[in-house]
Amino acid sequence: MNVEKISIHDNFFELGGNSLLVVVLFKKIKKEFRKSFSLDILFSAPTIYQLASVLKLTPETFLASSCIVPIQPHGSKTPLFCVHAGYGNILFYGNLSLCLGQDQPFYGIQAKGINGTEIPFTQMEQMADYYISEIRKIQPEGPYYLAGYCLGASIAFEMAQQLTYEGEKVALLATFNGISPMYGYISNTNIINRKKGIFQWLLAKASYHLSYVSNLNLREKILYIPKRLRGQVLRKLPPLFLFVAFKVCGLVFKLYLLFKQNVPGTLARIYIGYSLGILQFNYKPKPYKGSMVVFRSPGIFNKDSYLGWKNFVDGEIKTIDIPGIHETRRDILNEPYVRILAKELENILND
Repeated sequence: MNVEKISIHDNFFELGGNSLLVVVLFKKIKKEFRKSFSLDILFSAPTIYQLASVLKLTPETFLASSCIVPIQPHGSKTPLFCVHAGYGNILFYGNLSLCLGQDQPFYGIQAKGINGTEIPFTQMEQMADYYISEIRKIQPEGPYYLAGYCLGASIAFEMAQQLTYEGEKVALLATFNGISPMYGYISNTNIINRKKGIFQWLLAKASYHLSYVSNLNLREKILYIPKRLRGQVLRKLPPLFLFVAFKVCGLVFKLYLLFKQNVPGTLARIYIGYSLGILQFNYKPKPYKGSMVVFRSPGIFNKDSYLGWKNFVDGEIKTIDIPGIHETRRDILNEPYVRILAKELENILND
């Protein structure tokens, strides 16, 4: 964000601030002032002047009472609700909200437990049901506009499922580079379960190894299997370490809550992130009767224009590619690509 002169009244997001810089900023605030605040406070206090006022108050004053964060709550249009990604926060939606303008109410849905005050959900269906109950406090009935980046796409999908089942209208279900939980395990013609997908993957791997071994001499063939097994063991060590670390983090997380203490931010984010990853892996989506809009970075996802959702959506899936060289999945929500995304999204919201 290389800006030399900054006014105390300049907006952090208008200057090009992003979620990574938010973390850096709040670490410096904690070091300098010995105070920790929920990162989403930056949406209600995006200037130096406003943050200075926040520092005069206790952090508990700003602990979110709801998972709904009013990123831009003003405007006459139907609200847009955007769901968090794999680490639970919604900071990366700041630029998109700015580009959509002051007449588009924009709410982020952050993960339960991200502030270190609650145990996170373990099932997608429970999480979606809770988020629906929270958005109804703002918008009691449809039509609803739902969207999600990355993991948020699956959560928004389940929310749309439940709302439709309850007779509500979902006018928009959109994904920003959010793949289906079965992405990579789906055939072109029908829904297949994860076990069958893994079995097909194993057959492909076996075919590859047999083909490779056939070109080796006898000594190389004898040594090939031990080498491959050693490589597999070494690759399994990091996941095993992460699993143990996750269990330890979970224990410490619950101990903090047991003694009525707020969980430190870093620990909360690590535990929430791993919890959401497991939740995503265990989620088995059912066919959705509505339609979906897929916003895609074609350079990152160039094999499947539907990102694995085709066999889970009965209605139309409209894919809109955001042009440009995207180095990461999240670039779609960063400058300059977010302006293109916002324009395309605005056309749909105003249709």
